[in-house]
Amino acid sequence: MEKKLGIARKVGNSTALTIPSKADVKLGQRFELTQENNGTVIYKSIDSNPWFNGEYDDIDFKKEI
Repeated sequence: MEKKLGIARKVGNSTALTIPSKADVKLGQRFELTQENNGTVIYKSIDSNPWFNGEYDDIDFKKEI
């Protein structure tokens, strides 16, 4: 597994962790955050929901009705 460097930055009232483009993460992709007792932060991709993973992006629901 290749290691990639992310950098924490201030964005408004939040802290954003940048993701290098080499990671091939899609814009709008959702993640679940877990922080372990030792400070390790783990982001797990949430891909199972078609409303959030892009599966329904090209469907015209008005037309389907």
